[in-house]
Amino acid sequence: MKRKVIVTGAAGGIGKGIAAVFAQKEYELVIVDRNNEQLQQTQAEFIALNPALGIQTVATDLSTPEGKEYLYTQVPETDVLVNNVGYYENIDFFDLQEVHWQKMIDLNFMIGMQLSQVYFRKMLDKKKGRLIFISSESAINPDSEKIHYCVAKTMLLSLSRNLAELTKNTEVTVNCILPGPTLTTGTEKFITERYSPDLKEAERKFMASRPTSIIGRLIRPEEIGNAAVFLADENSGAINGSNLRVEGGIVTSII
Repeated sequence: MKRKVIVTGAAGGIGKGIAAVFAQKEYELVIVDRNNEQLQQTQAEFIALNPALGIQTVATDLSTPEGKEYLYTQVPETDVLVNNVGYYENIDFFDLQEVHWQKMIDLNFMIGMQLSQVYFRKMLDKKKGRLIFISSESAINPDSEKIHYCVAKTMLLSLSRNLAELTKNTEVTVNCILPGPTLTTGTEKFITERYSPDLKEAERKFMASRPTSIIGRLIRPEEIGNAAVFLADENSGAINGSNLRVEGGIVTSII
């Protein structure tokens, strides 16, 4: 029997890369996003590669109570939940207003926390499942251009580790993935506008501003997907309450 995985924010960017790898591994895939048009396009792309693939799309805005409730009615339970949906922006700390903080915490922390209250509880009832949060290297690598984003992503690390404590004597695990700068459509637009219209040159110049990177390039979304599939695998049960860094060595700490 195929295992079911929910990936939120799956119509583009990192979420789409994560969903693509789960599709390759032939999970029963549920992709969730508020952009229905992109969601349908993503589903079509995956099915074109594998017509036998089972994919359920759920177009809903998870930032609203009604949007989350709609997901719960469409997908009552899952074997794996990848809390990927998120948001970032660059704003000077002294220009930040309460509304900026609230939006950042709501989208990067509250949605994942609230979905976990529903799906994680059912995993514990079955004593089996995988809960995965997509945080960021910014959670442990300060960035003065987006302090509120860093704080929100750090909150996920604490939530994940605390929830892992609830899994004792079960086959449920809770872990975080910390991606580094990733080549998404948004990143491509940003770097080609700021550095060079040539993507390869823009990537080189962008990464020059992050000299601690060992790989010297942007992460590809599918590489984060590979990490998610690794943590979701039934053979990864000894990895629990951990943070998996997929950031190319930007973070220089040894632990």
